[in-house]
Amino acid sequence: MIGMEIPSYWKSTLEDIEAAMQSVTRGRVSIIGHSAGNRPIYMVEYGEASSHVQMANYSSALGAKQLEVYKKNPQPCILLYAATHGAEFEGTVSMLNLISLFETGADLRGEKNELLANWPQRAHLMLIPCMNPDGRARVGVKSVVGMTIGEFRRLAQGVWKDGTICDWPDCKKYHPIKEYVSFMGGYFNDDGVNLMHDNFFVPMAPETQHLMRICSENAPDFVLSFHGHAGCGGGSLIPAVFEPGCDTEYLVELEEQLIPAFEQAGSWFVPNVRQSCQGDMRSFTQTDACHFCCGAISTLYESDQGVVNRESDYALLENRYDIILNSHMAIYKAVENCTQKWFVTEALP
Repeated sequence: MIGMEIPSYWKSTLEDIEAAMQSVTRGRVSIIGHSAGNRPIYMVEYGEASSHVQMANYSSALGAKQLEVYKKNPQPCILLYAATHGAEFEGTVSMLNLISLFETGADLRGEKNELLANWPQRAHLMLIPCMNPDGRARVGVKSVVGMTIGEFRRLAQGVWKDGTICDWPDCKKYHPIKEYVSFMGGYFNDDGVNLMHDNFFVPMAPETQHLMRICSENAPDFVLSFHGHAGCGGGSLIPAVFEPGCDTEYLVELEEQLIPAFEQAGSWFVPNVRQSCQGDMRSFTQTDACHFCCGAISTLYESDQGVVNRESDYALLENRYDIILNSHMAIYKAVENCTQKWFVTEALP
């Protein structure tokens, strides 16, 4: 890993999250549960939560052909969560900057954005900065920018008992993985469960139970999970591939806004939604589970991480921290804009 100075606004650790939660005065902080390793999972809410009383769960409401007996959100309800994989914490960084924007009117760089700062007036926002605190604690480092792909794979996926790196996707062959490795990477909670591939109908992980409960009880309209793609450059959305086809069109519209927004941020966005929903080896993941739990449009964002895969990537590292954060802020703005269009009802003043 090359030596790069980590900016002061790059807050990514569990200690940073704890400090941010202590500073919240305008939002509502809660611990939604604890990880397999008994670490707290924090959530902070902004905006007015729905007072709608659920008469049925999502599946039963669909069966009754009356979705309103399950959910009736007067404003868009949006769930944002990061670091399902402990070495993919760029979303944590951006979320702590977003919280600063909500609390002070400026992100941790001191940059103001009036539109985003006022987002809580137009939506019920639920932010979980780290879904997998066990994996995040195991990774330890504050940044992976400038790290080589080999260094990153060791931290993210771990090391087999024979000393070789648990590469992707073979790290998913054994689940839970705990008994097969000499070092367990940040993908996994302390029980060796990859939360992205839990058995969602009979959950192995307490973290999964907490996330599904939040989805079920709050009935979000839109769920966005932040991941990282172990590369240096652009980013893309990966939707819940088993969602109804009509939801694809919503996410394609979101992609169309992100292409110019990423270019302005100094990066590039790769449209991926239609392609992700094709093929025979589609994987039912946490993203799909969130959709089927509450009916939300559910997707994840694969972020640029500044990880060096080839010699030419070193030239892309300049201003990489700002570019990564700016790209995430562009996502928040596009989500705000699109969800206001998709979910605001005519009955609202």
